[in-house]
Amino acid sequence: MRIINRIKRKLSSIINDPWVKNNGEVRKEFGLFTGLIILVLNIADMVTSYKTVFYKNYLLKIIKKDVQITVDKYKKDTCVFDGKITNNAKIHVWVIWWQDIKNAPQIVQECIASQRLYINNKYYEYHLLNSETVWDYVELPQEIIEKFNRKEIGFAHFSDILRLALIKKYGGVWMDATIFMTNQLPESIRASSFYSNKKKADGYNQRKLISEGKWTTYFFKAEPDDIIVSFVLDALIEYWRKHSVAVDYFLFDYLIAVAYDEFSRAKHEIDLIPENNPEVFSLFVERNKRYTLEFFEKITKDTIIHKQSYKFPYSKQDKDGFITNWGHACERIK
Repeated sequence: MRIINRIKRKLSSIINDPWVKNNGEVRKEFGLFTGLIILVLNIADMVTSYKTVFYKNYLLKIIKKDVQITVDKYKKDTCVFDGKITNNAKIHVWVIWWQDIKNAPQIVQECIASQRLYINNKYYEYHLLNSETVWDYVELPQEIIEKFNRKEIGFAHFSDILRLALIKKYGGVWMDATIFMTNQLPESIRASSFYSNKKKADGYNQRKLISEGKWTTYFFKAEPDDIIVSFVLDALIEYWRKHSVAVDYFLFDYLIAVAYDEFSRAKHEIDLIPENNPEVFSLFVERNKRYTLEFFEKITKDTIIHKQSYKFPYSKQDKDGFITNWGHACERIK
């Protein structure tokens, strides 16, 4: 009976998965054959937790073809440089929380508090933008804004466009509002033209992610008009002008992969990034476990940013009343 119930729960989660439900729209816009292949491979991924190489390569080919006009435009730029900068001006740090931050989940408010504490005002200019203030800094094509207002572009994908528009125009660091910081950003970020969280190419990263751990979209830094940022922004706008559904949730990452494969300069920038912040998810995974000094020293020794999620429960005390790892993290920023 227990096994049957587990199977029922798994089937229910598959049936109710938004990317399974959305597949009808994908079939309409990309064709029956493509839609069915993506559906089958997504279901296989949910069952096995394995994103096949075939799926990633197939999807990469579809996305590249879909934005071929933008690819051809940027192929003219083949310049390779050493990825170092000498600009000593303050670097912008961009964060967006669409609603009033006062009404944000507690976890988000605590992440923002940690960012404000550890972003050094001597070197960085911190911007926390919302649905009103973001338009003081960027403009987007009206048709993209209208699609967002009609909910044809979801907020996650609209946020991708906004963060790229900010970085393309002003340069700087993008970080999600759900990043908790435990120390100041290193000098290596300021000295690099492109920087992101980069993880070891372990089995999980190679199995699941199109990035294979080489980059992330929740934390990255670039100079104004950087080729990766500029290409992906233009490609996203080309994509969303034609479509009203994301062929894959990680469309942003797939477009970076296109840039990595197609433009030597983009590949050079990404390959220059050293591995960094290896424990970026450890605090989230162990957030509700009893705090130990050994664990906390381990996860903060070489890691400054810690990705969190407001979609999961957080507790500052365990069931026996002892402080948790999350509780200790929050005590540090008071």
